[in-house]
Amino acid sequence: MTALPTFRFHPEPLRSGSIEPASIVCSACDQARDHVYVGNCYVEDDFDGEICPWCIADGTAQRRFGMTFHEADPSAGAGDLALVDELEERTPGLCSDSPVNWPWCCDQPMAYLEPAGHAELIARHPELASMVVPQLEAEAGLTRGNADRLFRKLRRDQPPRAHVFQCLGCEVPRAEIEREPD
Repeated sequence: MTALPTFRFHPEPLRSGSIEPASIVCSACDQARDHVYVGNCYVEDDFDGEICPWCIADGTAQRRFGMTFHEADPSAGAGDLALVDELEERTPGLCSDSPVNWPWCCDQPMAYLEPAGHAELIARHPELASMVVPQLEAEAGLTRGNADRLFRKLRRDQPPRAHVFQCLGCEVPRAEIEREPD
């Protein structure tokens, strides 16, 4: 098996589920590969092919198909369009049913770690787990009781779920909550 490319803003794409082991022929480079990207992507035309992580990392998927993997907010990058381009065009997306805000901290995108439910937050991210209910109260305008109920409903494999990020500078964690589609 070939070692996966490194993604600064998505360091563990196998753990997050955005990349999976699979035998494919990549639609961008036409090479036989042993991993496939399974996360979200955005293209102007219909796309039925399979993309390998190497074509995400080197920008081939973006150049060949105009493919992006996030809808980044350029204002979040304080004008650093190179970081916005790296995030949108050369970083694997996350698996979600609806768009999820990719947070920034210390003037750069935070690193995406994994989707998480209540159990994963408690077990693997206890410092973050204690921050979710107050975050839901402040950002979603929920009462403490409703925020606590939503926190307990979080599941790794379906909304509502938390997407766990960590700052590459100060290492502060953050959860972006993907709500159930309306």
